[in-house]
Amino acid sequence: MGWDFERLDEVFAMLGQTGRHLLLHGLLGLLLSLFLAACDSGDVAVEEVTIYTSVDQHFSEPLFRRFEQVSGVRVRPVYDIEAAKTTGLVNRLIGESKRPLADVLWNGEVSQMRRLAEHGVLAIYRPKRLPEGVALGPKGRWLEFGGRVRVFIINRQRLGSRPPPTSIVDLLDPRWQGGDIAIAYPLFGTTATHAVALAEVWGVAPTLDFFSQLERRGIRFVDGNSVVRDLVVSARAVFGLTDTDDACGAVARGEPVFATFPDQGAEGMGALVIPNSVGLIEGAPHEEAAKRFIDFVIGEEATALLAQSGWLYVSGRQVVADPDCRLPARLKRMSLPSGLDAEALDRLRRDLRDVIVR
Repeated sequence: MGWDFERLDEVFAMLGQTGRHLLLHGLLGLLLSLFLAACDSGDVAVEEVTIYTSVDQHFSEPLFRRFEQVSGVRVRPVYDIEAAKTTGLVNRLIGESKRPLADVLWNGEVSQMRRLAEHGVLAIYRPKRLPEGVALGPKGRWLEFGGRVRVFIINRQRLGSRPPPTSIVDLLDPRWQGGDIAIAYPLFGTTATHAVALAEVWGVAPTLDFFSQLERRGIRFVDGNSVVRDLVVSARAVFGLTDTDDACGAVARGEPVFATFPDQGAEGMGALVIPNSVGLIEGAPHEEAAKRFIDFVIGEEATALLAQSGWLYVSGRQVVADPDCRLPARLKRMSLPSGLDAEALDRLRRDLRDVIVR
């Protein structure tokens, strides 16, 4: 059937000027809808980046959305499973190393990056500009920035008039009963990272002896930093060792607790900072978009956003935590020699598992 153009002319004449404008706008709207649908279906190329991350979704997702706004790059995040923590993502990346699916790993800690580097999973990337407080990992295989701090969380009422603990070794002080102190099992998460750090400073044998003494004293080993926080908040423990996000969150809610940095004295080894780390995946399918995200996440805007959200608490030696947490403005950081290779770290974890009977 052919087009009756004379009939069409009559229809346009009947519509009048206003009607023709409405018809034209409707056709344009239809074309725009079809174009957007094509974009969503993948018919129109949109730059994207796949990011594996162990950073909790309620902290990382707003930053992903902001990166999309300023870059035009679509972020496809893959989050870890809480039970497996970062280890699950690391094993997945190693398994995918022949045909990588991820472009970037953004990690809430740093200890597993060494393992990935030794497996050839991480590519060398050195941004043209490193903001203050950002450090390159060995051979430029990853970058470290910001971070949380290992702190004491202390119940004011249970502490009473006694002086608070000031050092990690105070966990062995006989003036405290074993049940007065809580710490997460040093097998996963940031407590495992802390155990590794102690082994690098003290040596493996003294570190194993330290945790063995804690176990014999009846220190309360529990399933995670949040459980430590809850025990101290509820006054079932006088103090515990946890991270700034848990401790400062309790302070912000008005709980009867306060937080302090350990080992800040002249002879103290400093408090352990758990930095974020970010690395470019070797053979990343979207390498340029990956580099743009890395440049963004280590930058000043991202640092400010993550500090406001309660994820980052330090940048370099500067404390960027919410003032309500009442932490000191400056921090003496624990200096790590990075002398343990991946095999030594694995042995340490196995030995700790033998020491700490669950």
